[in-house]
Amino acid sequence: MMKGSIEQKIEADEAQSEDNFNANLERSQKDFDLFSLIKLHKPLIDYYYKILIDNNHDSNLYLCDSRLSDFYGIEKSLSLYSKNVRLWSKESEYEADRKIAAEFFPHSPENADTDFNIEEAKEILRNIFLTPDEGGLPFEWYSYQHPCLNEILPANKDLLISLPTGAGKSVLFQGPALFRSAFSCKLSIIISPLRALMQDQVDALWSKGFYSNVEFLSSDKSHVEIRDIYRRIAGGEIALLYITPERFRSRSFENSLLSRLDADNGLEFVVFDEAHCISQWGQEFRPDYLNAGKKVAGYSKIYQLRKLLFSATISEQVFEEISLLIPGVVTVEGAEKSYNPVRDHIKMDFKHNVVEDERLNEIANYLNAGRFNPSLSRAIVFVKSRKKVEECALIMSDNLKEVFGEDCTFSERVGAFHAGMDAEDRKETYEKFKNGEIVLLFSTKAFGMGMDIPNIHFVTHYSPPSTFEDFLQEVGRAGRNEKQRIEAGFNSSANPIRTLCLTTSNDFARLKDQLHQTRISWQEIKDIKVILEEYISRFKPLITDEDIPVAVPFNLYSSEKGSVDDDLDNKFRLSLHWLERLERIKLGYFTITHLEFQADLLKTLGNKLNNCPDKDIELVCRAILNQTVNASNNNEVVQISIASLRNISKLSLENLFSSLIKAHNEGLSDYYRMFLLNRQRSEVMKQVISVNHTIQIINTRHFE
Repeated sequence: MMKGSIEQKIEADEAQSEDNFNANLERSQKDFDLFSLIKLHKPLIDYYYKILIDNNHDSNLYLCDSRLSDFYGIEKSLSLYSKNVRLWSKESEYEADRKIAAEFFPHSPENADTDFNIEEAKEILRNIFLTPDEGGLPFEWYSYQHPCLNEILPANKDLLISLPTGAGKSVLFQGPALFRSAFSCKLSIIISPLRALMQDQVDALWSKGFYSNVEFLSSDKSHVEIRDIYRRIAGGEIALLYITPERFRSRSFENSLLSRLDADNGLEFVVFDEAHCISQWGQEFRPDYLNAGKKVAGYSKIYQLRKLLFSATISEQVFEEISLLIPGVVTVEGAEKSYNPVRDHIKMDFKHNVVEDERLNEIANYLNAGRFNPSLSRAIVFVKSRKKVEECALIMSDNLKEVFGEDCTFSERVGAFHAGMDAEDRKETYEKFKNGEIVLLFSTKAFGMGMDIPNIHFVTHYSPPSTFEDFLQEVGRAGRNEKQRIEAGFNSSANPIRTLCLTTSNDFARLKDQLHQTRISWQEIKDIKVILEEYISRFKPLITDEDIPVAVPFNLYSSEKGSVDDDLDNKFRLSLHWLERLERIKLGYFTITHLEFQADLLKTLGNKLNNCPDKDIELVCRAILNQTVNASNNNEVVQISIASLRNISKLSLENLFSSLIKAHNEGLSDYYRMFLLNRQRSEVMKQVISVNHTIQIINTRHFE
């Protein structure tokens, strides 16, 4: 709660007001976070305050909003006073008030259990989701979508649905989730393994009008945006939320989710996209996907919710393991658990023993032989590395001119796409590929879920992909729209779409080596356990089952090896999973933020603060000293939570970082590593602070 005041008279100068309006209009065309918007409205707050004071000098103006607590020190920026109010001091008082409120605000909407006709619901969803962007009559449902919708819409079963890539599976969970939420107001969560592409499905839903109740959470968003989404989850504003499985390692997310679960007595659906990632038998196994599955299974024992699992590649072994995690999951009646995921209009070709330097020429010849028409078709080339994607996109123009002639009309319409690009660049490239500014795209496997380009008629693999599942998924991008496919001259019998995979004599040997390198040996797990123990012992004694967490960076193993290697980081994360299963460690949540300080350098910090000219620097350094009072004298390094520093200093996150940097530059403090869960969008912070994920290790046990 903040109390208003004004320090100077408001001048009623029309010319000045006009200048201010123009200036504010110019500023409003930029992107602002909530904090900036509040500051922008400060003149309006002052104006209302003055009206109140003119009428009654004893009046007060209070600003009350739960979001204000997200911004430490906001009252200083606005020249206001702040007051924190405790509404309840005892849980019994809260429960008594909650019961009174429940009489006026029912636990769930009155129409939550309203019956609806399944066929009518499907027709409503068809008109919303299957109407072409350019207008006209909506498309019909595919024959195999009817039995799926008949089972999903009533929400009576946990279902595993296996459909080929491009078969329209996303609408099977988006439609029912949003339709049912109109009655129940309950939240549905979609867990997706591809963080880089979640926004594309959300953008498509926003364009259909679901702007206020559909959202996604990813590390592309700022801290302020994420906090606002957490508030909207707990407050019941969001009906459909996309997340990555790692989000279940966030305590803040779990708190907001539990608030919503309590309020609604459950969720509508929890959807696992690419559900094979849950299984340890799958080539794409991700430990955090399994952790998310365990969390959801735990929630379902307490709350009402239905699980939907979708994948294009489900083996019998994977199905059995998923069934152990989620007992009672069944397939759609009459549908097969496994099938040929490559549809009839696709034919796969391979060209072996290609000369390494001739790969791009082979791709150009493939396009020429297929009579590539850039006005009707798009072409995509899947490449394994981000660096190679960018290299190929730069030099492909020359190869196209060599094969198609110097007057090739599309030689410059070549693009690159990979998960290392920022969100805006990915979105821009996707849009250009969709509208035809780019007709030939080099991409990593990041071009997958949510990428709805219906007229991809040429698919090439620059080299064999790492897994057969990837190959099937990527080939399945071809010819998703039957009408456009036939217009381009492709059909299922006489002239199918022919995909091409290029291989050299060394490709499969390299794949074999890479497979061996990514496997984790028992010795490597033991080595990582030793590295963990050595790291943790710098902060606290290795006492079994002591529930004091230590934040451990995910790049710890690669740092010890003196390398910047994603494969080593992935090995480390997999090793943490196995060490937890062996009960040698217990994993906690992703930490919010931690700083590491050299303990011996902090001993003289107090003396350096005498007559410190900068008040914010002194506040931060005093907060650091406050947090190190009880630190052991034997520790080389002291690890301090940023949340604790903000609590004590009462500074905003940006002011806190700025003060730390100034203190460092002045020689008042010395820190050598900072770990952040989310990348802050301040450009100054990006340049100065190194960013890495961390996770809590709560306890350790020695190998027997």
